Amino acid sequence: MATRGEMVRLDVDYNSDSSSDFKHKDWLVTDYGDDPIIPAVREPERLRYILKQRERAGDSRIDIALFAAITIFSFDSVEVLLAFGADPNETLPYSLKVEPFVTEPDCVYEAEKIDCEGARETSNRTLRLLLDSGADSFAVRRGPSGVSRSVFHAILQHGGRVSPFLTHASFGDQDIEHRDPNGRTLLLSLCCSSLGADVAVSACLDDVVWNPTTGSYWRDPMPGPSNSHSLQSKSGMIPQILGQEPHHDVPSSHSSQSLLEKFIELGADLTAVDHSGKNIIHHLLEARDGRPVYYYSRPLLNKASVKRVLETHPNLANLSDHRGNYPIHAAILRWLHYPQWSYYFEQAGIVDSIKLLVLAGGDPSIEDCSGHNAFSHLSSDNRFHQNQRPEIESILKLHSLKDGAREAGDKGHTSCGGH
Repeated sequence: MATRGEMVRLDVDYNSDSSSDFKHKDWLVTDYGDDPIIPAVREPERLRYILKQRERAGDSRIDIALFAAITIFSFDSVEVLLAFGADPNETLPYSLKVEPFVTEPDCVYEAEKIDCEGARETSNRTLRLLLDSGADSFAVRRGPSGVSRSVFHAILQHGGRVSPFLTHASFGDQDIEHRDPNGRTLLLSLCCSSLGADVAVSACLDDVVWNPTTGSYWRDPMPGPSNSHSLQSKSGMIPQILGQEPHHDVPSSHSSQSLLEKFIELGADLTAVDHSGKNIIHHLLEARDGRPVYYYSRPLLNKASVKRVLETHPNLANLSDHRGNYPIHAAILRWLHYPQWSYYFEQAGIVDSIKLLVLAGGDPSIEDCSGHNAFSHLSSDNRFHQNQRPEIESILKLHSLKDGAREAGDKGHTSCGGH
């Protein structure tokens, strides 16, 4: 099937290097330049022929052609270009691309972000080939805002697929604690991603799209086959309106392991903090979907991950970052940030996360760097959550009830000890 820009002329002389043969430019030529090898990436054998003719003289455009081949999902052309010496660690000049990049243009990032229907397996094969050819997934790249991150950290933070990296022979035991220039380990980058740490290892951001007609995800992103995270909305707002039960459009075909569980299995340190002093709970609750405003109402799927971490490390509930902000503040601000009518609100466990923090010892009376505590944040004017305020207030008061019960127990113990 013809792809975008397939109107390029293909009947040119293979031996010609003249750009005049390509005067009918397609999007590949516009984005990557008018060298004959650029449109030739659509035809691997033609590409091989041109490169053989140039082999003696060398070809400075071969690395740019590698980006073009990755963009059109041509695994065979990527293979040809790498065989002729294309560098999988080369970055693309900003001047050749007009859209903003979340990382400095890099072959590995480019190959991973391609996830249109039917292209995922080709993308995975391409990633493995690039890694086999020496691509450095920890190479540090600079984004347009000047923030530097490694390629793998950037992929994690933007909800990309991690399986091709974690399962590759080049990923060693020591890499699990690799830090980016911001001091984030891979786990911390995962937990502040646009995806959510509860989803399956093999899922990616494009899986997390809600179908309001059926009250379910277009593609189930959660661990399978037995999905412990019910995606069927208990409130069922949309399904109730339609008079039907919510269901999944596509059953989960993912592994039975969540992303968090996989990183724990690999030995990730749950107590790590980054250079700003934020721990894993901070990141799980502060993470936002980085996609356009259309996705504004999608809180991330982190409920099970918050519960899992607090079960073994409840002390994290009362550790502040370097600015003096605590996880309980992040949890309340998260609740205020998302409309309660969001399709994802219940699945994300917005309210459950607040309760988990309080039960783990999170103190709602403690103030953040702006002088607000959880109760004062709760009293801020927000039209989305008027009906739910009493429930949140009662959850926050559980902390004082726990303290009271503890004090009573201490006094009783002292009294008994005096007899």
